[in-house]
Amino acid sequence: MLALERLGIRPVAATGSSAGAIVAALWASGRDGPEIRDRLLPLRRAEFWDLASPLDWLRGPPGLLRGDAMQRLLEKHLACRTFEECRFPVAVNAFNVGARRATYFRSGPLAPAVRASASLPGLFQPARIAGGWYLDGGFVEKTPLAPLLERGDVDVVLVHHLRSTSAPALAGRPGVLDVLRSALETLRGRLDETLLAAAERSGKRLVVVEPDPPRVDPFHLERGAAALEAAREHALRALGAGATATAAPADAAGRSA
Repeated sequence: MLALERLGIRPVAATGSSAGAIVAALWASGRDGPEIRDRLLPLRRAEFWDLASPLDWLRGPPGLLRGDAMQRLLEKHLACRTFEECRFPVAVNAFNVGARRATYFRSGPLAPAVRASASLPGLFQPARIAGGWYLDGGFVEKTPLAPLLERGDVDVVLVHHLRSTSAPALAGRPGVLDVLRSALETLRGRLDETLLAAAERSGKRLVVVEPDPPRVDPFHLERGAAALEAAREHALRALGAGATATAAPADAAGRSA
């Protein structure tokens, strides 16, 4: 996002999954790159660490955190309340637990949809929207390209996501969690490959930017500034090598100038 703005690249539309949904929604809502950076980097764990009670676990699917605090933060920092008010179209995906598939949100209230897309399984309780339970969209589809490929006014699609970390080789007999993690990563990787192949077949120009910055999590938020700078520098190098003046964040799309 910061690299795109520096290069004068503006999106026609954007999609996002998980953390990418937060960034895409903030940008589409009217925040610029430096403003988003200055709002997110000072965040502290206590601001979103709302531990679920045993009663919460009885009321719905389990998760360490309720997620209400995250939604309040989103409502505070988003520059508008609904998808329809955004300055360019944006869509975010979330995993519909009941339907067992990814669902795209493109209309209605913005903060609840972004909360759903960023509700990491196990860490957050699933978000409740219109009677359904939703979890992190990146859980099944970290490259949400479908809304961009459907658009006739798009001929360039920029995909920006973090490089997947490789699990260390197992020396002994794998446990149940090891097997589940391996299966999930394999399936998600194949789905991403399928989605990227579909983008290439669509006739649209596909640009993939895949940095490998320091990992940030709730217990290592201090890495945020270094991770952001590493991702920005990587994007500038990748886009500067072959970038034209294209209107093209998590995932963004545009028409060549």
